[in-house]
Amino acid sequence: FRAAAVFPLFFFLLKVYQYRMPADQAQILWWCTVSNLGLGLSMIFGFARGVWIFSFMLILGTPIWLLDVWATGDFTIYSVFTHVISPALGIYSVRKLSVPRGIWWQAMIYYFSLMLIARVLTPPALNVNLAHDVYAAAKPFIQNYWLYTAMNSFLLATSLYVLGRLADQRFPLSRDPRA
Repeated sequence: FRAAAVFPLFFFLLKVYQYRMPADQAQILWWCTVSNLGLGLSMIFGFARGVWIFSFMLILGTPIWLLDVWATGDFTIYSVFTHVISPALGIYSVRKLSVPRGIWWQAMIYYFSLMLIARVLTPPALNVNLAHDVYAAAKPFIQNYWLYTAMNSFLLATSLYVLGRLADQRFPLSRDPRA
């Protein structure tokens, strides 16, 4: 599957091109964009744990992206690559790998780390990774940012745990220390 790594890396570069204007460059830190970079590098270097983490995040990001497209009408072909093709590549890749232990909580560490980086490095107006404010379409239902973040984190952790359990049932445990 290493040859397939060129695709998520290319998709990451397309997003870099899309966000090339100085006012947009912080948007490169969206977790789906960074997950493309991580997936491609993990595939190249045979880092199974990374392939699993980034694949899970891309898979779970797809329905969120579809809701965003529906709510905002914001659609680009680059996003199709990130939110449809990369998760499919992730699914293809993980089928060939065993499941590292504790993958769900490790993916949460990645999520929180990227959220913190976005909170520190990106302008609040962009709200990259929802690091500054409640998603605009959700504001009629919930206004408290910290409650919103806790709910999102709980839903993500639960989804990652369920995906991890399903993967554990489908694939044997990894014995590879690099995984």
